[in-house]
Amino acid sequence: MESSEHQEPSAPRPGDPGQFLSPLPLSLLFLATSLTGSLVMMYALIIATAIPSITSAYGTIEDLDWYSTAYLFATCAVQPLVAKLYDFFRLKDVYVGSIILFEIGNLICALAPTSATFIGGRAVAGLGAAGLFTGGLVILTAASPPKVRPMLIGMGMGLTIVGGVVGPLVGGAITEHLGWRWCMWIFLPPGAVSAAVFLLIRVPEQRKKLPARAVLPTLHTSLDLIGFGLFAPSAVMLLLALSWGGGRHAWGTPIIIGLLCGGSLLALVFCAWAWYRNEKALIPPNVIRKTVVYCGCAVAFLQVGAFATLGDYLPLWFQSVLGASPTNSGLMLLPTMITQLLATIFCGLLFNKFGYAPAWAQTGNILSAIGSGLLTTFNPSTSQAEWIGYQILVGIGRGFVIQIPPIVLQNHLPGEELATGTALLVFFQYFGSAVFLCISKTTFLNSLYGALATGSPGVDPQSVVSTGATELASILTPEQYPAVIRAYSDALVTTFWLSAAASITAFFFSFGLGWKKVTLQTKKLMGGEKDSNGPASDTSGTGPAKHGNTGSNSTERVKSGTA
Repeated sequence: MESSEHQEPSAPRPGDPGQFLSPLPLSLLFLATSLTGSLVMMYALIIATAIPSITSAYGTIEDLDWYSTAYLFATCAVQPLVAKLYDFFRLKDVYVGSIILFEIGNLICALAPTSATFIGGRAVAGLGAAGLFTGGLVILTAASPPKVRPMLIGMGMGLTIVGGVVGPLVGGAITEHLGWRWCMWIFLPPGAVSAAVFLLIRVPEQRKKLPARAVLPTLHTSLDLIGFGLFAPSAVMLLLALSWGGGRHAWGTPIIIGLLCGGSLLALVFCAWAWYRNEKALIPPNVIRKTVVYCGCAVAFLQVGAFATLGDYLPLWFQSVLGASPTNSGLMLLPTMITQLLATIFCGLLFNKFGYAPAWAQTGNILSAIGSGLLTTFNPSTSQAEWIGYQILVGIGRGFVIQIPPIVLQNHLPGEELATGTALLVFFQYFGSAVFLCISKTTFLNSLYGALATGSPGVDPQSVVSTGATELASILTPEQYPAVIRAYSDALVTTFWLSAAASITAFFFSFGLGWKKVTLQTKKLMGGEKDSNGPASDTSGTGPAKHGNTGSNSTERVKSGTA
């Protein structure tokens, strides 16, 4: 018999500490996933300041809504399907494929000769983006030791959100100096860099997977395409209703009612189909029924919705009330962004020591609720110290809570359910953003009409709304201007109440995030549980490893790898 030093070492089992990457490749993988996450968020918002130039280039404003919504709809509609792909195929393959699809969409947009082609490119990019945020969380969970995982997930989410904030600023600067098409071209080089990193680094798997050639013959049934055929149009119809309602179409018009009824009916049929398919469903009911899953999704839905509301209406307050330029209004959001990023790092560093997820989430929700509540006191005489200080409270609170749902899911869900749980989380984040922006738009307009009728009865409310916040001085007399600005300010701060209410509601859902302390132990995978003293109890039929240490030395060993 050969001695152990001459034996061929076998690959680490999924979930074993031996599969985790060493610091250098893990750092590269973290930077690559954070970069693509930032690109995904930036791409969603970068055209906000470029839309006037795009509509001028194509000579039409009829497709205006689709420039933004095509990307959002495609991303939301395919989230559960992407989770299935991550279940059946190698994480690296699906992630790199998503990057390629995202890059193809960007290329189509950059070269698009017509408005319809540009919309199609945005949709293709959205399909690719659907796999990047979900895949990034799943890959970081598989590749990082539990000791550093909370910090990496928190920092990654913080950097991703920063990408969304700087998107409009970058878009405005590029459009002004280089032209709007460069808002698409700039995504190609960093996307290629991320793909190259993934091709060079070994990406660990969370569970054993069959070769692609063995999966493909039965893929059409394994993916539950009937369920996808119900889920995707349901999501698109509901998102269309939320996007068009109160804007392009009144809420009581037949098209909005039809979209709401049709989307709701398909959603009910999808739920019945999922119940029938059970564990083989696109979204298995046993996953969504878990308390940590639906509570985590609720917290993500509420907090991302609150963030989207402040992200849209706080810069508008700076521009309309304080007279800030679009660029400066974005810079005035830095107190929120910087403190949120620092808070995520701080929470990640201390999470392993004080690993009770609900406590972190509840603290964050309380702070963000207080900060959002203080934002509702804004008026034309609000000082710089006040609007900076209140944003700091919101940023710290959101930094504490925003990373907790994905950390909880990766700690509580077994490997075969993690992709589905993460995809659900991402879907509810996007859906929360759409719902809250819809509610905040209606709240703002109703409040503005009421405030103008009370404080400025001689001013036409419709002309104020159609003119826009930064051009009000051109249609108002010097006597009318102060009262209208006050009305604008009062209407804008009503939307901040939505953010406060969302944080308060999320506080109560945080109780369901599991009071079991998150330890440094390896999470459950493949039906077995790995502790710090030995290998996972095996229930997958693969049998125990036949060589190597199984004691604490093996637990602490970390291997690096290449593709």
